[in-house]
Amino acid sequence: MDTQGNEQISFEFAFNNPHFSEHTFRIEITDEKLVDNQINYITTRLKKRKINKKQVLEADEDEVEKKVLSMHVNSALLAVKSPFFYKLFSNGMRDSNNKYETTLKLKASEETPFKELLHFMYCGKFSSTDISNHRSLLDILILADKYEVIQCMKYCVLLLLKLPMTQESALLYLDLPSSVSTNMEVQQLMDASKKHLVAGFNDREAPRDELVNLSMAGLEVILSSDDILPNSEDEICDFLIDWARHNYLKLMERRVALSSLLIRFVRFPYLSCTCMRELLVCKDIDKVALLERITDSLLFKEENLLRKHELTSMDSTQKQFMQRSYNWRPVKVVESESPSRHSVVFFDLSRSECAGLFPSGCIDTQWFPVGEHMFYIAVCCVQNSGSLSHSFGVWLYLESPEEISVSYHYAVRKNPSKLFIDVRNENYTFQSPEGYGYNEVFRTPWSTFIAENSPYFINGTLHFRAEIIIETLDERT
Repeated sequence: MDTQGNEQISFEFAFNNPHFSEHTFRIEITDEKLVDNQINYITTRLKKRKINKKQVLEADEDEVEKKVLSMHVNSALLAVKSPFFYKLFSNGMRDSNNKYETTLKLKASEETPFKELLHFMYCGKFSSTDISNHRSLLDILILADKYEVIQCMKYCVLLLLKLPMTQESALLYLDLPSSVSTNMEVQQLMDASKKHLVAGFNDREAPRDELVNLSMAGLEVILSSDDILPNSEDEICDFLIDWARHNYLKLMERRVALSSLLIRFVRFPYLSCTCMRELLVCKDIDKVALLERITDSLLFKEENLLRKHELTSMDSTQKQFMQRSYNWRPVKVVESESPSRHSVVFFDLSRSECAGLFPSGCIDTQWFPVGEHMFYIAVCCVQNSGSLSHSFGVWLYLESPEEISVSYHYAVRKNPSKLFIDVRNENYTFQSPEGYGYNEVFRTPWSTFIAENSPYFINGTLHFRAEIIIETLDERT
């Protein structure tokens, strides 16, 4: 059967059969290891004596041991299956002294794939049942591309797509020669490998250690995708640093690679200030390029909405200013140390995002600093105890294990004034890493909160503000 599901006439009886063949392939097979050894030998000779390199290569070419085998082929059959062989038999034989024999040179690793390729051209299938793993099929695929056997390429892709995809196999596909990977017949395979790598990055239960073993090609596929869902842009930055330290042990090489990766893939306007500060003291990064990108990101943050939209549209290729989709909601933080350590945190939620929380969903914000302590906020749809009703809840979580007293004030922009109106004000002492909050922050049922005429949505958006203040001992007493 061919890749389209249509019956294909089999000429297996004629495969390598001299009675049905008028042409012979004389195949010279060279062991790559012997070639490498010969090159090393030649290089040594050149270093010891002033000998012309071309002369040495020509003199030693015949010294490399070659395996020679013959295969009987039908030129008409091969010409029908392959434009390469059509041109070879139509034009390539005109100047040949022997019209019935063609010499082909193969590497030892290409011998089996080439035989399988010829067998497929005769039979529409492979001769060996062992051709069922990624690497064997890829070897045939590469030769099918080289000799322009499109049906064999389709068949290899079909079989490869049926095999379980792993990180290792996905990286093998990405390492295919560009002439193969850009071929239209192989695009489905390339797309599947990219989706697998992105899904692996998004899988929070998968071992994260595997990601640092990614090749550069795999890394670029993941970070250039708009489908990845990191917790925050800080996570992208931390991941790149871990990857570079694992793959580049020499400081200077790591600095060059990491600086380039950060500039290309990290969207600096969405990094936290804490992460930016850590980057500025990191010895693995070139500071000149880093400072330029941080400056651009800070200037972008101060632009008005219209200018931000213009910059984002202009930056459609590098995506420097485009915000990703994050598992953790990005927040805008205004920090202050005087008269006390406190932060004002702003974030928005669309009506559709809020509706998607029903009946038990939750959205977490990114971590944000209040003084030297880190917090995050979780908004949830909560079923009230003792009833079937639901409501909108807001919880504040602390990272630190020490006892901390805070004063917090929640506010939301509300119709018709469109100004921020306080909805909750309270003091609380955290005893450990824990959360504290309200199941009914707006004191209204879920159906009323989410309704079309709800006063909490302005043009379909909920605008939330939280002010968190770290209380000192004097303030508490």
